[in-house]
Amino acid sequence: MNFRFAQHSRLWPWFFICTSVGLFWVPVTAVAQPKFEGRTAQYWTDQLDKKSKKAQDLALEALRKLGVHGVQGLQHGLTNKVTEVRVGSATALGGIGRPAAAAVPALAKALADKQAAVRVASANALGRIGQRPDVAVLPLARTLKDRDAATRTAAVGALGKYRVHAHPAVAMVARALRDKKVEVRVAAARALGEIGVEAESVVPLLGKATKDRSEDVRVQALLALSRFREQAHVAFPVFVSALKDKEPRVRLQALQGLPVIGVTPAELLPPVVKACTDADAQVRRLAVELLGEAGPEQARPALPILADALKDSDSEVRLAAAQALEPWGREALPVAKWIGAALADSSNDVRLAVIGIISRFGVDSRPMVPVLIGLLEDADVAVVSRASLALGAIGGAVGLKNIRKDPIFSTIPGALKRLKEHESSQVQAAGRQSLEQLKRGVSR
Repeated sequence: MNFRFAQHSRLWPWFFICTSVGLFWVPVTAVAQPKFEGRTAQYWTDQLDKKSKKAQDLALEALRKLGVHGVQGLQHGLTNKVTEVRVGSATALGGIGRPAAAAVPALAKALADKQAAVRVASANALGRIGQRPDVAVLPLARTLKDRDAATRTAAVGALGKYRVHAHPAVAMVARALRDKKVEVRVAAARALGEIGVEAESVVPLLGKATKDRSEDVRVQALLALSRFREQAHVAFPVFVSALKDKEPRVRLQALQGLPVIGVTPAELLPPVVKACTDADAQVRRLAVELLGEAGPEQARPALPILADALKDSDSEVRLAAAQALEPWGREALPVAKWIGAALADSSNDVRLAVIGIISRFGVDSRPMVPVLIGLLEDADVAVVSRASLALGAIGGAVGLKNIRKDPIFSTIPGALKRLKEHESSQVQAAGRQSLEQLKRGVSR
């Protein structure tokens, strides 16, 4: 039986269901179309063809907010006679992102638009969508030959967003490292790191790029090399050389990359130690932090360097040095003189970290006990509390019997008892905890 719903308007909202017990009429409920401000995607698509710029701009925004339901209309916009509409359509598709995958073929075609602004917007959109590499990658790679630098930059950036799926374009991206425009070379270096394949051929090219005349290119080349991790170990000399670069940003990036390219502790220590005396405070701080991460076992030869860093002109470097030394415990005793001097630092954060170091010295902290007791009168509550806990730890390590016999250590209990009258409840609590440590004779 042939039912012609379209010819019988009164039957249109119904369809038949045949079951084992008979034939039933079932009403059809129409699927509601998503709307923006009460209008469907088709309405806004039609608005793109209006001559009013205001109408076009509103339509582009509406279709973008409709998300996947606005993709078809925005694809239509890519063929509009008005350049601004084509640019806006591509930009809106990029704003929708992955759900706009259906528009990838249309965007790939738009890479050949006669207007550079459209080509740029289309390349950027492809990068943000990041779908259908089988359709997008080769057109983007061909666009690297575009006469417009902004278009080449956008295309190489988009290829980077495709990551490993852009591997067929690696050779062309690598050639972009020699582009006459700095922004293209920067984008190419970044993209090669994001794509992350063909290390054997790419790593040497990125190594050469670390000598580029542009600081931005050198930084991006080092960052890209770091993304190859252990595969970039062969570029270790490149990183060491970059630590001598005239620009602090380059030296900092080189230092950040060294630990991730698979170098051994023996390889890492010499350049890091040298960086501790860099002219730039950020570089010095990172170098000191790396020594701290290496720990006493690996960084023992650098102990005097860490001690010197406690006297650095920059408080952040001094803090990094104090924090690096804290886990050393008694192994830091050879530089105890410099550590003790740091108790007078102008930075409370540095003093707090230094107190933490001394608290681990046990009986060997004797010369510093009077200074710690003096800190119990400090204006900063955190310093007073930390000094109190340090005295408790020291007293616990020495033991009550030995404390009573020593004229220096014997001053600890009385100083801690006086904290009961302190105006800060935090300090009072720290004092009580410290006295308990003395009684137990256990160091924490």
